Amino acid sequence: MRSCEIRRLVTFDEPDPKALVKKKIDFVSGAEADEDIRKLIFSCMQCDKCTLKCPKGLYPHLLNYACRLRWVETGHSFPDIMRAALPQPRYSYHNLVMALTSRPSDRDDIIQDVIVDPAPADQVVFLGCVLMNRPDLLHYLLDILKIVGFTGPILMGPTHCCGRLQQMGGDGVEADRLGRDLIKTLNSFRPREVILWCTICYQRLVNYLAPVYPLHFKPVFISDYLLDNIDKLPPLASSEAAIYTYQDPCGLTYNNITESPRRLITSVSGNELEEMVSSPKRAGCCGGNASRLMPEIAAKLAEARVLEASGTGASQIVTMCAGCEARMGKPAATHDMSCVNLIALIGNALGIHHPNRWWELRATKDVDHIINECREAIERSDYTEEEIRRELPRYL
Repeated sequence: MRSCEIRRLVTFDEPDPKALVKKKIDFVSGAEADEDIRKLIFSCMQCDKCTLKCPKGLYPHLLNYACRLRWVETGHSFPDIMRAALPQPRYSYHNLVMALTSRPSDRDDIIQDVIVDPAPADQVVFLGCVLMNRPDLLHYLLDILKIVGFTGPILMGPTHCCGRLQQMGGDGVEADRLGRDLIKTLNSFRPREVILWCTICYQRLVNYLAPVYPLHFKPVFISDYLLDNIDKLPPLASSEAAIYTYQDPCGLTYNNITESPRRLITSVSGNELEEMVSSPKRAGCCGGNASRLMPEIAAKLAEARVLEASGTGASQIVTMCAGCEARMGKPAATHDMSCVNLIALIGNALGIHHPNRWWELRATKDVDHIINECREAIERSDYTEEEIRRELPRYL
């Protein structure tokens, strides 16, 4: 508890960290929930730093998840924003953005449907669900994989899902089903390696699922894969010299994936990398999952991280996490900085440009304008204009 960044920003009735831990143990053992328990559950960023820093080698993050399961089992619920984050429902944010901006299923090399007895593949890419609402990053990644020469299967949500968001929302049964089905599907390809883009999916697969369901392959994060194959890319060159700093996503820090992103940044001719004071082993969280349930408090962490980044003299913050990019982008702008995903940075260095059109459209908050701009995509989708018009406003 003492290592928890957000705990210092939340006021608890019980100020002693050890007593707060005991409250959590008592709660999962059958005690009633109180306001401290609610705050402990809702403020948890899911960064797992408590386990990373535990001097006794324990796994306190698992107690946090047990509290979430118990919270739901005892008749409590999470705010609607947690359910809205789930990618599977027809009118989820993920599915609506796909209907408005892109249809990955139109691209023959992406698999979104259930798979039975697939042909063996030496390598498989699993994209997760986040790219469903970031078509710009999806296209960057697909283009880069094509340049590298990747020809294996590429799987994407929402059918293929690690279940992390369900886990965060206390639905342990569905989280387990999705995770188990995902591993079964990936194993069915009999691959040597599975390459993952999403930091959350990587953390869920390696740290939560693998100890329970055997992986018949080696999980490889995309930055490690690209660094291993950098000789297959043309020379990377920035359009203008720039100084960057790197935000370490919590899931990668937890798994010691800190070197490859930095080496990719500096592999671009003209780029300089300046480290933040706390990077990489003591890197701060951007606010994580708490941004959904306690956004005002989580925003303070994002601001603190950006303030630290501004002290490096960098003009851009680079990260591998789409969540970090989204949460740090607004405060970065107030410090004359911008936040960019490493995949986009590499893509731009290759002369590839995919603007984040959806964020531009969403910023207008104008349903009529968005529908007019995306009419062609809507007509190709499985949604009617009436459905889009009815459901879209709650996400704006």
